[in-house]
Amino acid sequence: MSEAIVDTLTTRELEIFNEVCELTPFLIGLDNSSCLSVCLEFESVIDELIRFIGTFGNVHEHAWLEFKENDTLILDPYPVACLGGPLLVDKGSSLLIPTPWNNLYKKIW
Repeated sequence: MSEAIVDTLTTRELEIFNEVCELTPFLIGLDNSSCLSVCLEFESVIDELIRFIGTFGNVHEHAWLEFKENDTLILDPYPVACLGGPLLVDKGSSLLIPTPWNNLYKKIW
């Protein structure tokens, strides 16, 4: 994990990210799991998270999580076309230059 992101996290946000990393493989292994079902499960048990539905790369319907008290980060437990587990993405507000991540996640609701 990038030190730039770690420096912006509270202790609780880092704990939540670690919990999501630990539990996601079990949720993905369930029958009929999807990015939406995984996000709904985490939203229902972790009060600090809120689920969003939208598109990834303006192509793929997708669901992800954000922290209610820190909207500068995306916590994506089931990232599109990735192997390795959940992602914690800085939306770019704390970066000096924009990154492609700024435009990949588009909220519908």
